[in-house]
Amino acid sequence: MDNDPHLAPLAASLRSFADGSVRIQEDASLLGLDAVNSGEEGSLDPAALQGLCQDVLANGQTAAPLLSQIATQLARSHLQDHERARYYSRHRLR
Repeated sequence: MDNDPHLAPLAASLRSFADGSVRIQEDASLLGLDAVNSGEEGSLDPAALQGLCQDVLANGQTAAPLLSQIATQLARSHLQDHERARYYSRHRLR
């Protein structure tokens, strides 16, 4: 995708989105480990919990424009009708 001038920006955005997903997994894992290690009477680290929530919100805000970019690329004339219809039926984008 990086070599296609129409797809290179989308490729960069998808990599960034994936990085955000990895951050969410890491944050959640660390939060869970801290909770387990602190025992029954332990509590969640408020700063770590806030960081996880912020990462989830940021990733959610990134997803909508990405779906729009993907829909734009799918609407381009290079796709065959059956490929475009299959994507739209799965994601209900019209």
